[in-house]
Amino acid sequence: TISATTATADNSTATSPCLVIYYGTFIPNHGVLTIVEAARYLASEPTIQLVLIGQGPDRAAAEALAQRYNLPNIT
Repeated sequence: TISATTATADNSTATSPCLVIYYGTFIPNHGVLTIVEAARYLASEPTIQLVLIGQGPDRAAAEALAQRYNLPNIT
């Protein structure tokens, strides 16, 4: 059986870095632009770093979006 519980984050002890990696083709159905949009909400978390690796038609758009939002947490 699956138990339903509520999970909460305790950020008071978050000291270890969290590296989130996307490795794949930058195409619309892979959601890379959505990942960049999500990075905006994580920008204030210094322990979370996003790394995007790959090529494709959405790469330039993803880079431009990250630059427009001035995201320090995404490379």
